[in-house]
Order: sequence, then C-alpha cells, then structure tokens
Amino acid sequence: MSGFPGMQPPPKEDGVTYLCVTDVQITDRKISKSIDRQTGDQSSGAEKVQLMRMVGHVRQNSLDIPEATPIVQDKISTGIAGQF
Repeated sequence: MSGFPGMQPPPKEDGVTYLCVTDVQITDRKISKSIDRQTGDQSSGAEKVQLMRMVGHVRQNSLDIPEATPIVQDKISTGIAGQF
C-alpha cells in the first residue's frame, strides 16, 4: 500500500471496460450535374475532408465481447452522425 499515512486506497472497480478508438475520414464531394458524354463520368468539384477520432466505451459487471460490440458501435456511429 502506498500513499500518504491515513489515506485509504482508491475503491476497487468491478467489471470490465471495453474501449474502441476509431479514426474516421469523411470526404464530401460535390458532384455537378454535367456528364461527360464520352466517358459517362460525372465531374467532381472541390472536396472537403474531415478527420476525427471517435472513442466509444462500455463498462459493466457481466459483459462479454459479443454483447459489448453493438453498444460500442452504436456510441461511435451516434458520435459520427452528430457531426452533421
């Protein structure tokens, strides 16, 4: 036990924490209405690129990876959608 005399150690945390860190790159491309008749491709305009790091976590006493995965995915997707 370490710390100052008379101090209690921090409480022991029960449960498991699942954490996911995701790097996201979103590219917004403006597509014009004109179509090149020779190739059939649409011409693209300026691109706007956003880079962000999203973190999702869940902590619970009796939780395993198959149960935690959709919870963490939902938290990350909600965070990404909140940017728009």
